[in-house]
Amino acid sequence: MRQIIRKKIIEGTSTPGIIYNLNYCYSNFDVYEDGTINCWELVDKKGLKNKIENGWVVTSVPNGQNLFIHGLGCYKIKNAQWLHSNKSYLVNIEKIIKKLNPTLENIFLMGNGYKKKNEERRTLESPQSIDIYVDGKFGFFFQEGNGFDIFIKTDTDIILSRVCVYKKEKIRIFAGDNKIFDGDYKQGKEFINSYGVTKIEREQKYHIPNLAIVINDVTVDWTDLDQKQKELDDIIRKINGKKTSLELCREAYLNYLIYTNDFHRQKLKEAYENVPEHERCYLGDMDYRDTDYRRIIYNPEEKRQV
Repeated sequence: MRQIIRKKIIEGTSTPGIIYNLNYCYSNFDVYEDGTINCWELVDKKGLKNKIENGWVVTSVPNGQNLFIHGLGCYKIKNAQWLHSNKSYLVNIEKIIKKLNPTLENIFLMGNGYKKKNEERRTLESPQSIDIYVDGKFGFFFQEGNGFDIFIKTDTDIILSRVCVYKKEKIRIFAGDNKIFDGDYKQGKEFINSYGVTKIEREQKYHIPNLAIVINDVTVDWTDLDQKQKELDDIIRKINGKKTSLELCREAYLNYLIYTNDFHRQKLKEAYENVPEHERCYLGDMDYRDTDYRRIIYNPEEKRQV
């Protein structure tokens, strides 16, 4: 039997959530019009209920515990007002699905056959969502993008927000469902430089829209704002078809392995230090990360360990 596949655009949105995987990890849960939810694994509503019951998805973080926000920092919670119980969180997800799909048509249910097929193939489905904005008044023409999380300070609050970067030099920033910035690349960089926050001070309050109001104890670790600006530059390069700092650094690494001399080591050093600090671990594999890059650049007398 000849095998074929088809791909289909499933529209959706995201809502804040927390995964407990040895640590409490903030995540943007993708919610789609077909009733599926991605909480580091694509599930249906029943599957999400099971994830909550077995403790994989949680609706609060105990006082004194750390909240990890990928690419941003680690924040120890002194006190917090959590906006959802397990039950109300599920109700909120149902409301989001209803808003995306008012008639609840073509809702996808993950039956035993679907689960068995994934088990046999040893696959865990967790599709990567794509940020879009609709370009034009007629038809469904859209521009794709990418983004990251950052705190934005206002006159009265500090709000965990999502920076979305698109083609055609457009940046939008969302605090929950509210769009708080809409402009071009230059304006977006200036806005983030003026209002972006990565380190929350002791006793400062911050909001996670539709999830919590938190009093910070201490910021255990954080990404400096200038490194987030570097990440923003990389996203802009990538969505416009240019090489990112990571790709350029990997090329410099390979060039050094071919031409082992001080000139190419210096080129590697320049390329490495241009990579956002919090993303340097992705230069190598999961075991060695950027270890060999640092050895070559800062300790060239050391022998490579294989």
